[in-house]
Amino acid sequence: MGFMRIVASDEVLGTFISIIVYWLYPALIVSMEKSFPKYKIQSVEEQDKRNHLVSKGTAIKGVVLQQVLQPLIIATLLYILTNRDGDATASVTTYTTGQNDDGDDGIGSMIMMLATTMVQFLIAMVVLDTWQYFVQVYA
Repeated sequence: MGFMRIVASDEVLGTFISIIVYWLYPALIVSMEKSFPKYKIQSVEEQDKRNHLVSKGTAIKGVVLQQVLQPLIIATLLYILTNRDGDATASVTTYTTGQNDDGDDGIGSMIMMLATTMVQFLIAMVVLDTWQYFVQVYA
């Protein structure tokens, strides 16, 4: 029996993790800039000088709109693509950490799982960054 078990639909993870990471990353940057102002990426003057085309309110509205549309589009596509032959069961990913039922620690399977996850993450980054670019340019 595993030490920790996380069960979630691939569709749910793919839809909402990207949005959560999108907000956690800038929160981390902002908190680090406030904690270490000496090492801030851009000064306030530089930010104001470079960000004069669009107000923060307009930018936030665009991001929120895009992040409302993104799950709707993903859910629609996943429903269309995964609902084959009337089989509405979603694929489920289960990760078990710790000792498996055979008594070994499963290091080899853990390495393969991490490698697979890293490749999937890199592909997702490329796809989502491309999506973000085209939505921001053409929206």
